[in-house]
Amino acid sequence: MVFAFLGNRTNFANVLAESSWAYVGLQKEVLVDKRLEPGLRVTVQLDKGSANSKRPRGRVVSPRAPRTEDGLYWGYTVRLADSLSAVFSKCPFKV
Repeated sequence: MVFAFLGNRTNFANVLAESSWAYVGLQKEVLVDKRLEPGLRVTVQLDKGSANSKRPRGRVVSPRAPRTEDGLYWGYTVRLADSLSAVFSKCPFKV
């Protein structure tokens, strides 16, 4: 599977009412399956063989998808802790 992190959505007119053009670092914007607000950061899964096509397509997925589906490191998440000890005692990961 191919994942791309979207830093900014472009303001092109949508081809379909429920889609958006998204910049994901390729030479061309990708048509995604959801209508997005400008500037929203999302994770996009590109359709198979779509990265090199004339009009790349993809779908918006959970930010956890690259890690859970392919075991890829995909950034970090932030959480609040009540104290320094809670950072370690309530950690969702093995430390």
